[in-house]
Amino acid sequence: MARHLGLGLAVWVLFGSIGQAGADSGKPAQADPQHVERKDIKKSDDRRGGPWIWWKDDAARSELRLTAEQVSDIEQIFQSSMAEAKPLREEVSLLEASLNQTLRANTAEIGVVSQQVDKVERKRAELNKLRVLMLYRMRRVLTPEQNMKFQAMVDRWEAARKKGANPGAHRQ
Repeated sequence: MARHLGLGLAVWVLFGSIGQAGADSGKPAQADPQHVERKDIKKSDDRRGGPWIWWKDDAARSELRLTAEQVSDIEQIFQSSMAEAKPLREEVSLLEASLNQTLRANTAEIGVVSQQVDKVERKRAELNKLRVLMLYRMRRVLTPEQNMKFQAMVDRWEAARKKGANPGAHRQ
């Protein structure tokens, strides 16, 4: 179970704006195995410049032996979660803009800034919870054998990242 939850933490940025939100707030960027350099991914596999959609990648589908039904189920989970995440991402963005404006003005009371930070972080936590639950739902679509193979893939991505692979290089 800890290994499954570890995956959720390892794939920190499935929603593009979470990573951006963390970067904007001065927090260090978290590891995202979905953005590790993959030479076997074609440009056309990720037209939006967003997260690597592993269940649509031919190499990953082949390695995991995903069925068409599994791909469809995982895609449904992803699309549903993205639809739910969109207003949250927009709200986080607006709250961050307001906080940044307050910080730049440098005139607000500490308590006001603290309240604004709390609002941003509560919404960011909602977004993160949504992402973790989405990842867990996706993993539940996989068989135990596929989950083991998927974890091995994640471990390889993480090892590549630690060796200095360029995150996001697969999208170039």
